[in-house]
Amino acid sequence: MPLRFSLIALLLTLMTALHVHGESDDSGHLITSGDTRLYLDVAGNETGPLVLFLHGGPGNVVLGLLPFQYSVGQALEPDYLMAYLHQRGAGKSDPAPPAAQTMAANIADVSAVVEHLRKRYGKDDLHLVGHSWGGFLALQYAASAPEQVRSLTLMSSGVNVKDLSQASFEATRDWAQKNDVSEATQALAGIAEAPWRDQNQMVLAQWSSRANGGIAANLDVPAFFAAHNIPQQYPDGMQRQLAARNALYAEFVALDLTDHLEKLTMPALFLSGERDTITPPRLLAGAAQHYGGSVHVVSLPESHHLPYVDQPQEVEESLRLHFQAGDRTDQ
Repeated sequence: MPLRFSLIALLLTLMTALHVHGESDDSGHLITSGDTRLYLDVAGNETGPLVLFLHGGPGNVVLGLLPFQYSVGQALEPDYLMAYLHQRGAGKSDPAPPAAQTMAANIADVSAVVEHLRKRYGKDDLHLVGHSWGGFLALQYAASAPEQVRSLTLMSSGVNVKDLSQASFEATRDWAQKNDVSEATQALAGIAEAPWRDQNQMVLAQWSSRANGGIAANLDVPAFFAAHNIPQQYPDGMQRQLAARNALYAEFVALDLTDHLEKLTMPALFLSGERDTITPPRLLAGAAQHYGGSVHVVSLPESHHLPYVDQPQEVEESLRLHFQAGDRTDQ
């Protein structure tokens, strides 16, 4: 596998987490949540509505958060107060041992962050945006505290992990067969019975991140790493990536949040990329049928798993329209 795709597969689709030790910078906060400290970067218009972004992974700050923050996020900052959470054990947050990496702890972390933002900035509620794994986290938090969430955005995500794995398998298999990628076809045949199983998912991730042009089509990974000093800031990244993935996978793969959808009524945006073979767009399109409130489904034709990289202007426009609708509803 070429280095470019190996790097992407590890950093984005194997539920990875990167970590750096250190204190907050001028725009960040280190806040206590249970047994750990979380890094929260906050920037933008303090008089504007609050937006909290939850990255994928779990714990993938480098490609799951920073490209959003430096493109779509910065474009929104003149009008919104943007909050970017480095999740438990990831980025500039403190390390988290495997026993502390639980679904409940991650949901509690979001609650602690929301309370911190409420007290510090006087915000009664927020627009919640979750990408990939972050979408699952956002959905669970929204169900636990709907009064805190003005609007909900699920981006390149799903609600049932086994269904997601099956859809990813089928989309990737179809790509491999159509393009006569024999190595992928053979590898995928070996996991066809249960693509969601632990090691099978890792095989699937290798190929789903390459299919349909790959998630790196519009991202120069070496240049991005150099521009943001990634190797220097995240020297122990790969070890923490695998630790987070292994600690959370058993809980993650069992998730089915369909019942959460039916109980939520805040305005929702479900946004996907049509080229995405990791979380194919039919997942969120199907989930929208179960949503209890108004939901707008957007499928971007030129996007893979990172629509904020592939079509940042379209993502920004979709979010602005969605936030404005949520703000009107809240009045």
